[in-house]
Amino acid sequence: RAIFDEAVSRVTISNVIDLSYPSSDTDEGFAYDDVSALSGEYYNKICLAESDEEFESLWNEMYAEAEDAGLDLVNNFLTTTYAQLCQQMGCQ
Repeated sequence: RAIFDEAVSRVTISNVIDLSYPSSDTDEGFAYDDVSALSGEYYNKICLAESDEEFESLWNEMYAEAEDAGLDLVNNFLTTTYAQLCQQMGCQ
């Protein structure tokens, strides 16, 4: 218990964020991987859009694909897990 207490005393927000990610062998983990892959796939396209209309079109396309891939599941998991870890570790 002393080791845990000492480790928790050094917790920062970035530590909690790192601990919030889902395990890769869960539904949330598969969805997280899919959503992350989409951001990588679309990043250059969105950044290099030649017009506001192309930017908006690509953004909306990526967002729709992310929703289909489980974006809400990922967001709910990360939000809930982060809050629980902050409470458990006394970090906000």
